[in-house]
Order: sequence, then C-alpha cells, then structure tokens
Amino acid sequence: MSKGAPVGKIVNGKLVIGKESWMSPWDQGLLYGYGLFETMRVYGGRIFALMAHLQRLFLSCSQLGIIIELSLDQLASAAKEYAAETGLDNGTLRLTLTRGDPHRGIHPAIFFACRELTYSSRDYEQGFSAMLSHIRRNQASHLVYHKTLNYMENLLALEGARRAGVQEALFPRGRVARQ
Repeated sequence: MSKGAPVGKIVNGKLVIGKESWMSPWDQGLLYGYGLFETMRVYGGRIFALMAHLQRLFLSCSQLGIIIELSLDQLASAAKEYAAETGLDNGTLRLTLTRGDPHRGIHPAIFFACRELTYSSRDYEQGFSAMLSHIRRNQASHLVYHKTLNYMENLLALEGARRAGVQEALFPRGRVARQ
C-alpha cells in the first residue's frame, strides 16, 4: 500500500475504485465541513469494530441531518469490499461522508481511502512527546460529540506541537490524567 493507493466512492449504491474521485464543488462537506468520518484499524485484512464505527456514523447522521442512502449492512459490505480490493492488510481505512446539498439535488458523497500505519510498534513502546495546545474547544458545542469534517482545530494544534518539536497536542479541559 502506498500514498497512491486507490480511493473508493459509492456511486448509485455500488463501490467504484479508482485513482481519483470527484465531488461537486457545491457539496456542503467541501464548502463548510458539513460531513463525518470514521477511521478504522485493519488487522490481517479485517476491519476492527466495523459495525460499532458504522453505528456511530449512522447515529451522527441522524442527529446532524445527513441522509445516507445505504443501509448499515450495505455500507459495511462496501467497506469490506474496498479493503479486499485494495489489498489493505494492516493499516487504516478512512470512510468520509459529506452532506451533499439536498437543496441543489447533490447527494451525499461517500469515500474510502486507506493508508499505512502512522506509528510503529516501537513508537508505542517508546512513548510520545506531547504538549498542551493553546487552542480551546467549545465544549458546549453539539459538534464536539461527532467526528465531523471540520478538523481545523485539531490540525492547528498539531501544527503548533510540531513547531514546538513534539509529536502530539492535547486539548486542555481542566486536568490531564496519568497512569
């Protein structure tokens, strides 16, 4: 698997795999970050906790007004098919779902992408350097409980950590737990 791994997109209920994927420039996921994602670990070609991930995605869809035209089982089948077709054996599978724009007749887009693991077993044995981010999240926001496409806070925090010479950023919320 490489950075050029093919992407998958659901088109008319069927998985289409290719090097590139198109979406409308009027899709609210692209324009406003109105969409959701799930990143799932794959071990030995099997997607870990697939149904739990998809159930969380469907719950968020219902709470955020995103209409998904596939059943839970259909989406699970498509995810498994994508993992098999791309030869994803040990890595991560990302499912991205945009809202589309129901007022313009643009259906939600569903994409799959895969990548190799970001960290090795050795990284976990050594541990990670981290810092508290200066960026604060709005804990009163309804969106904090969903895995939305609007990830700018996370990216800005991570960039700040990398500029400071550490690997990760933590969002402060009163206290940090330790072992």
